[in-house]
Amino acid sequence: WKTGWSKFVQIPQHAQDSNAKLIVSGNVRPYHSADPCAPSFLQDVSLSGSWLEHNFVLVRAGSLESSVPFAVSVSGSDFEQIRNASRTEFVVGPEFSMWGEIRTENPEEWGPDARVTATVGKVSVDVSQHTEGRGEDSSAMLDISVTGLDRILEPVGGWLGVDGASLAGEAPLGCATPSLVALVKPHSSNETLPFVGFRSPRE
Repeated sequence: WKTGWSKFVQIPQHAQDSNAKLIVSGNVRPYHSADPCAPSFLQDVSLSGSWLEHNFVLVRAGSLESSVPFAVSVSGSDFEQIRNASRTEFVVGPEFSMWGEIRTENPEEWGPDARVTATVGKVSVDVSQHTEGRGEDSSAMLDISVTGLDRILEPVGGWLGVDGASLAGEAPLGCATPSLVALVKPHSSNETLPFVGFRSPRE
């Protein structure tokens, strides 16, 4: 499978980066570099394109208890943490907005952790973090979910688009477990808009 930076969403599918309306990329890293069969996880996520008013957004993973915590950089700015747990605004605009929060998605398994939501026209991108361990010895990983792609008339490229797993590579010989888990389902029973996403595997 492919590690490093890959495109998860690209609109339109075959556009040059400079002409793309939306690109969502992820930095896939192995848990253990010495083990070729080790699962991989998302360490960073970036968003760019004309729909973001040509801003470049970088989201980094990091335990909220560590010296390098979860944070967001917009167009080369210093990384900004989520200061207000209920809602921290990173970008506010008519077509592109982005905010973060600290929330508990599954209290039986995980403690409070970071999440950011970017709304870009008809598309919404959620990047949520899950952390294993505590402090500097912890491992933080990111999940991506994207809604609204079914409203886009143009072909959508990337791992979560029509390119699908063809861009993800193949597992090394003798390794049967996929490095990332793809999800395609509604957010809840009350919603009709499907989302597509990738979830970093849990050890």
